[in-house]
Amino acid sequence: MKVSYFYGVEEKKPVYKEIDDVFQEIINGTHKDIISVCRKELANGDKKKYDSFKKRLPAYTISCRTKTRKADSLEEYSGLMQGDIDKLDEDAEVV
Repeated sequence: MKVSYFYGVEEKKPVYKEIDDVFQEIINGTHKDIISVCRKELANGDKKKYDSFKKRLPAYTISCRTKTRKADSLEEYSGLMQGDIDKLDEDAEVV
């Protein structure tokens, strides 16, 4: 199943990636370095730097495939649910 994958939050048009490839990026820690920098800047209280680095992270929609970032560009629902959970500490339980 292909999902929309944006190479950053400012990208308007996605590429389509297999959902298994997206999950492998997460499992393998492909973006771990930039995430570590984001967490460091946030811990240092530098929200501006945090936001700047976070914008470089990829974004994806596992619940659907779209032509653009706009809600009216839906191509297909995947049947999967996705959520965004922020501000978890290192000891948070994996769900």
